[in-house]
Amino acid sequence: MGEIINIVGETFSQLTVVSRVVGRSDGYGHPYWNCRCTCGRETEVNGHDLKRFKTQSCGCLRGQRRRRKA
Repeated sequence: MGEIINIVGETFSQLTVVSRVVGRSDGYGHPYWNCRCTCGRETEVNGHDLKRFKTQSCGCLRGQRRRRKA
């Protein structure tokens, strides 16, 4: 496994990385990060998903998109 790059303070879409979740990673060695969403909620997100914008919020965007469609 390669060196883990510190991304604390970086923003990915609606999420800002607050800290690394110690001792937690997926089966491929990607660490999880504590993130704060623009709505104020906090969530743990896989770093691989963050960097590829697979996870863009705590889930609040999903609700906003549903409301717009209705």
